[in-house]
Amino acid sequence: MAKAKNYSLKFAICFVIAIGFGASVYAAVFCRPNDNVVIFYQHAKYGGVCSVLGIGTYMNSAQMRMKNDTVSSIRVGRNVEVMVCKNASNVAKGSGWFENPNNCQRLRSSMIKLSGSRIGNDSISSAKIVVKRPILRAPGRCYPGDNGRGIAVYQHPNLGGKCKILGFGDYLNSKAMNFKNDTISSIEFG
Repeated sequence: MAKAKNYSLKFAICFVIAIGFGASVYAAVFCRPNDNVVIFYQHAKYGGVCSVLGIGTYMNSAQMRMKNDTVSSIRVGRNVEVMVCKNASNVAKGSGWFENPNNCQRLRSSMIKLSGSRIGNDSISSAKIVVKRPILRAPGRCYPGDNGRGIAVYQHPNLGGKCKILGFGDYLNSKAMNFKNDTISSIEFG
């Protein structure tokens, strides 16, 4: 009888510890990144409950295996890119995704937190994962690289016009980025 009580006490202690560390342990054990998947995380910095998804269309949060509007960070594999949308119906529209550009965002690289992004934190309800398409570049054009260590800012939409590559640092105004005020129209992440 003493052994049974001792076992129950050990189980209860392990259960309490698991509850306290559960989300981070879950993410570390079950959400292993690879080049061909996208991982959606409940918390920023790749923490909490997560869902590993391969190439395909996920029309709603149930298909994404996440609660609706709970995604706070995303890990994108090297061989894929993902279109994430706020409204579950948008992902089915294909080329019509950009009818309202504020509802969807294409990600070619990981985002440690979604707050401050166009799609926003805790707002994703659908996604489409595809093989990463090469970006055709004219000679001499900006390219921030795929290492996540810089961005390119462009004067015109769709990565057009004058451009400048910016590395880590503080850019307190547009002059620090070599642009006139209110003239940056698109950004490309490395």
